[in-house]
Amino acid sequence: MNRFGKIGLGMLGVLAGTFLGYCALPNLYARNVSKRVRKTLPKGKNQVALTFDDGPSGHTERLLDGLAQYGAKATFFVIGKQAEKRPAIVKRAYDEGHLIGNHTYDHPNFYVTPDNTAIESIEKAKRLS
Repeated sequence: MNRFGKIGLGMLGVLAGTFLGYCALPNLYARNVSKRVRKTLPKGKNQVALTFDDGPSGHTERLLDGLAQYGAKATFFVIGKQAEKRPAIVKRAYDEGHLIGNHTYDHPNFYVTPDNTAIESIEKAKRLS
């Protein structure tokens, strides 16, 4: 095999790893978790769980306005870096009865991030509350 064939195989490996890490494995995990979550919801009620990730952002205040208009509640999975930039929006969401979830400090990819770095990102975000 020539040098370019080895490079091609190497790139194919990188692409396959990227696909598994970013697409296939998270999708399989989400399917398993969602099955367990669905089993815990009360039967006989029509419900929708609203979640918003990676904020707060420039759109969060409009989202809060819309939720208030309809008397709806949501869960906001907040990134610590974003919360530091917009603490008043996080406080408003909490004060209006929405749930606030920890979406890490800087949103690392847990499939490629060392455990200690991932844990530190979670803990750093937790310290902001």
